[in-house]
Amino acid sequence: MYCDFEEYVKNRKPDKLSLKNLVDPSLEKPYDKDELALLSHLAVIYSESITPASEDENPEAEAEADDDDDDDDF
Repeated sequence: MYCDFEEYVKNRKPDKLSLKNLVDPSLEKPYDKDELALLSHLAVIYSESITPASEDENPEAEAEADDDDDDDDF
């Protein structure tokens, strides 16, 4: 049993399941310019596909809005 904590830390063997060993080292590298261009292009594609439909394009949205007004009578 170690008495001195600093000595224990210096002499201990690394744990196989320590967080440092579980992290993929490739994730720590910064992105290069090609990867950044690809990621920014993907962000634009996803943001364009998530745009909400207007009420003119979705007639069911107007019908659902009318149904909500009936609950106010109680």
